[in-house]
Amino acid sequence: MYKVQDFQRLPIYCMHAWKNALFYTKSVKRGEDYFHQAQLFAKLIGDKNLEGKLAREWQKNLAESEKT
Repeated sequence: MYKVQDFQRLPIYCMHAWKNALFYTKSVKRGEDYFHQAQLFAKLIGDKNLEGKLAREWQKNLAESEKT
């Protein structure tokens, strides 16, 4: 059995939260706050790959939210 620490799920939680903020509540500021939380966590654990993926996903989601 594998143990998964709750903190490892933080970037996924933040990503879902920013998508909710962008697409459902239409709050870019709130979405940006969640994005920065996810980025900060990725920097904290030193995962450059995760930082890049989060940044690309944020840019994609931000562009999609501006279309609607």
